[in-house]
Amino acid sequence: VPYYQNLFTKVRVDAPTYPGVPLERERDTAERTGGIHVQALAWFGNAQIGPIYLGFLGIASLIFFVIGFTAIGWNMLVQVNYSPIEFVKQLFWLSVDPPSAKYGLRLPPMNEGGWWLFSGFFITVSILLWWARVYRRARALGLGTHIAWGFAAAIWL
Repeated sequence: VPYYQNLFTKVRVDAPTYPGVPLERERDTAERTGGIHVQALAWFGNAQIGPIYLGFLGIASLIFFVIGFTAIGWNMLVQVNYSPIEFVKQLFWLSVDPPSAKYGLRLPPMNEGGWWLFSGFFITVSILLWWARVYRRARALGLGTHIAWGFAAAIWL
């Protein structure tokens, strides 16, 4: 590492893995996934990724998102008869359409807007669970909840 540093001197950040902020309960600290170092990231800054703690709400949010996103993807694949080439060619024109007004507040058949409601429900639940996770993690770490409330404002809009 050079002692003299200027704009043109290459400096790579490399430090021991930081385990994260210590928590009040040892169980919470022990549940964290340890950090890893990706040396390619050292050219841009700190190479450590993690520690990551998802918890129940984070895992539930990811599961709900995967279900909703997969429902959208499979419905788009059905529109092109399961052809991956056509899927890529027509990706920007494929859609999962909402139900028509003739159904009112009733649940429509799956192929006439039901998949839109299904995927919308799962992705909305995923976003709300992630918000709850952000709020609870901020409280558990003793941080302010302003990020969670900013995220809630973005959800509301």
